[in-house]
Amino acid sequence: GLAETLPRVLQQLARTIAAPEPFKPATSTRTFRLAAPDFIAPLVPTLLHDVQGTAPGVQVELPPYSPAAVRELAEGRHDALIAPHGMRNEDLRGQPLGTWPWTVYGREGHPAFADWSPEAWSAYPHLQVHTSGVRGQSPIDRRASQLGIRRVVGAVVPNFSMAAPILAQTDLLLTVPSVAMVNTAAVFHLDRREIPFDLPDMGLSLFRSAAEGDEPGVRWFLERVAAAFSRLDGNQ
Repeated sequence: GLAETLPRVLQQLARTIAAPEPFKPATSTRTFRLAAPDFIAPLVPTLLHDVQGTAPGVQVELPPYSPAAVRELAEGRHDALIAPHGMRNEDLRGQPLGTWPWTVYGREGHPAFADWSPEAWSAYPHLQVHTSGVRGQSPIDRRASQLGIRRVVGAVVPNFSMAAPILAQTDLLLTVPSVAMVNTAAVFHLDRREIPFDLPDMGLSLFRSAAEGDEPGVRWFLERVAAAFSRLDGNQ
């Protein structure tokens, strides 16, 4: 209603009229909030190294990723959001970060990888990461069902940090965009294969608020996030 939207409109108008304050990374003590699924964890060390090198007083916070993240970004409670390319919202502006192929991971010597096929993919139980920010059927299962392929989910975990150690010690398989396992797969000696059926690569974009995303500090932070993605080994 009007009572809810009017304060926000007036706030945006005040920002438009006022000249943006200069942002000085070297002396800033701001906190920047980046809402993102936890599979982007491999980029965080690179991002923090970059931020600390130029803005030692700045803090980066990664709040829990939830379905409310889009609204919270539009309302100015987050500074940036990482989400799939296809997301549309008139209150946000996005820039592409890259695309990553869907990749299947399993323990070294996993029997499914000896004769890799859709049948092998569906013959073993799968590990599924169920994050609070994702709703509905996954694109993997949608495409598999179109092809008459079914996977059995043997275990569900709440975050990607649990995935690699579980895969290393079981016969579970995990199908994820390759960005999710950059660095981790090698540490846990995981093997991998391309997904054995046609599934478009996952594209990720970096979103900012249409009302506040051009503020100098936010612009600086967005540049740091994009730069960290560009240096990821798994970017394709």
